[in-house]
Amino acid sequence: MISKVYLLTYSHIEDENQKKPLSERWKIIGDNKIQRDLYSAYIIKNVNIEDRKTINREKMIEEFENFNKSHKKEIERLENLKKRKHKLISSFGI
Repeated sequence: MISKVYLLTYSHIEDENQKKPLSERWKIIGDNKIQRDLYSAYIIKNVNIEDRKTINREKMIEEFENFNKSHKKEIERLENLKKRKHKLISSFGI
């Protein structure tokens, strides 16, 4: 277990922080391409309630498949909006 988790660099698969430039909006988690900010929210969702400082990595591993399915649906929805000329937040990377 790593001593400190950084939301923008942590990977629950490797259980390590992987330094990336802030301009990089997508992460590779296992075999999956994940939007960085959505993944950060997933990490926050899995903070241990007892200490509010550590991550429940086992829970993240267990629930990742469901998160990834929801993530793919949301990215598809946003891409469809963009195709129909809806304005999206540019910093999201879509």
